Amino acid sequence: MRREISTMARRISIFTFFIWMIPCAMTGPAFFGTTFRVSYFSQANQQAASSTSKWLDGARQALHSGDLQATRRFLDLALRENPNSFEAHLLLAQCEQQSGNTESAVAEFQVAAELKPDSFSAHYGLALALLRRGNRPGGEEELRRALEINPGSADANYNFGVLLLEEGKNAEALAILRLASQLGPNRPDLSFNLIRAAINSGQAALAREEIAKCEKRPFANFKWYLGIGSLLLDAGLLNDAIPLLAKAYRIQPASSEARVQLSRAYLASNQSAEVVLLLQAPQNAEESYLAASAYYQLAKYGEAEALSVECLNSQPRNPLYLLLRARIYQRRGDQKAALELLTRAAVLDPGLSEVFYSQAVSHYFLGEYQAVRASLDRAIALKPGVGRDLFLYGISLENENQNGDAVRYLKRAIELDSSNARYHFHLGATLLRMDEKEAARQELLKSIALQRDYAFPHYLLGKMMAHENDFAGARNELEIAVKCQPDLAAALYQLSRVYSALDERELAADTIARFKALREQQIQDDAVLKSEISSQL
Repeated sequence: MRREISTMARRISIFTFFIWMIPCAMTGPAFFGTTFRVSYFSQANQQAASSTSKWLDGARQALHSGDLQATRRFLDLALRENPNSFEAHLLLAQCEQQSGNTESAVAEFQVAAELKPDSFSAHYGLALALLRRGNRPGGEEELRRALEINPGSADANYNFGVLLLEEGKNAEALAILRLASQLGPNRPDLSFNLIRAAINSGQAALAREEIAKCEKRPFANFKWYLGIGSLLLDAGLLNDAIPLLAKAYRIQPASSEARVQLSRAYLASNQSAEVVLLLQAPQNAEESYLAASAYYQLAKYGEAEALSVECLNSQPRNPLYLLLRARIYQRRGDQKAALELLTRAAVLDPGLSEVFYSQAVSHYFLGEYQAVRASLDRAIALKPGVGRDLFLYGISLENENQNGDAVRYLKRAIELDSSNARYHFHLGATLLRMDEKEAARQELLKSIALQRDYAFPHYLLGKMMAHENDFAGARNELEIAVKCQPDLAAALYQLSRVYSALDERELAADTIARFKALREQQIQDDAVLKSEISSQL
């Protein structure tokens, strides 16, 4: 018996597996007849046993050929002569399973298991029938019994491993699937779930090792590359996903599914130009959506808007298309229109956390900070552990002078993404507002270490140094800030003051002239921070 995985699902990247029953090979009359047992049969019993054996032989042949009606006729005759025939009940269970009569199959497998408690076939068949009926605990229990009887069954180990994987018992599933791989032939369904278990267990290196082995096997075809690549994409392993999805695309460039998955991977890795090349002539609404998203990332908002209109005209109730259109409105500064679309998207898909994050962004631009947090509460409930949600939550608190709470949220964001220079900068800025200067300095230095061409921490650190009369240090930091972002008016203003303090009048005059040449811009820190946040959001 074998349960195999067939088609690889496009979005969720999971194989759907089907279970079917293959008749167990029995040993004919010898299955019952040892010399010892026959010696106790009367002549009549021997004739009955011979007749039963004949009906069982006919049933096996009919079941093997797929003639289920003939199978039932033979088994009916066999059970009339011997109602307690283990093999007849086992074959009848397999026949009912193949007919789709799961309830009857369960009943017959249970009888077979009672007649012969140490039968691997009876317990294994019962396990599969119970799983098909939706009884996962019962199926798991019977699989364990079957494996106690025959721990070397590759198929039973495989099915047990998949069951554990579906239950989220990833480490145990990985061990069982690795055993199944050692016991049985190499199959695409087994390789897929073994790789999935390795990824879910946090063992990406093991997954890569298995992928390298499988690429040398005959089943490494278009579907395999697409399925494994999609699995890696959904796990966020973009550097691993892209080469496999690219191979699938090269094998079948006409496949929209391959183009879509490869485009998703490119977008997630910020390779938007690759998406534009791949989807020069979108073939459907989904491809148009991905191309529009790529143009949006490339700041080509005209092209993005035109394609987003096409998407919504085709599927006006698609929440992802509404979300993209809302983001284009946000870029224009039309937050009310964006919120209207986002409200519609939230009704259509209340489980899409991205919609609620985007609502929070619009509320932030409108200065509605309590609404920001209300939207983020929903986003965080749907998808905990996203750093940007916690960051925006902290910033909204900071804007209402709730600095202590803001610090807690910013620190949580940093715990999730310690390599984000912006998070460290804003934590430093908030700490500085609380007059925790040394802690603020450390966060600003961390931000600079992570991204040396990031102007804002250089500006704020330079301003701190100037207030401490460290004009040489302040000059260095402020000059870097201006070099990184020449239109940062606040940095030019502070730098002109530092030059004056250093008695470098010509530089001071030149810098203040550059400052005045810029359009009217606020030089207060609040305005600087809001400008930086706006660019990030």
